[in-house]
Amino acid sequence: MRPKHNKGAFGWPGARARWTHGDKDVVGTAYAGSSRIWFILWNGIITEVYYLTVDHPQIRDLQYPVIDGKPFFPEEKCHLKSKCESLSDHALGYQITNVDLGGRYAIVIEIITDPHLGCILQHTELTGDETFIPKVSPYAHKGAA
Repeated sequence: MRPKHNKGAFGWPGARARWTHGDKDVVGTAYAGSSRIWFILWNGIITEVYYLTVDHPQIRDLQYPVIDGKPFFPEEKCHLKSKCESLSDHALGYQITNVDLGGRYAIVIEIITDPHLGCILQHTELTGDETFIPKVSPYAHKGAA
């Protein structure tokens, strides 16, 4: 016999599932076998950082919106042209260059991991048109994990 009141589980429907893209450009880690940090690069951003275990991301979608005071701000993964390159044939580091489609600016990011600590080291530089750059503010934005 069916129950009269089918309310579902407590807290139903719950939080909306959040998944990143299955398409990946880079899966990175440190060179040391003892490293417990992994990261994923896709379309010009770090999409996931895993630490301690590879089953639960600590960070999703680390990117740099460039704000110019107008309602629209571009997301690196959606609105910029991205190029990802290895820093060296002998290193597990990467350089991402994200270029504004209008050619006004570029965000250049170098990413490596520390082989002995659970951290990602990232150097970020905003370059571009000298008349445009002083008018904007870059921000680091991390999506919820």
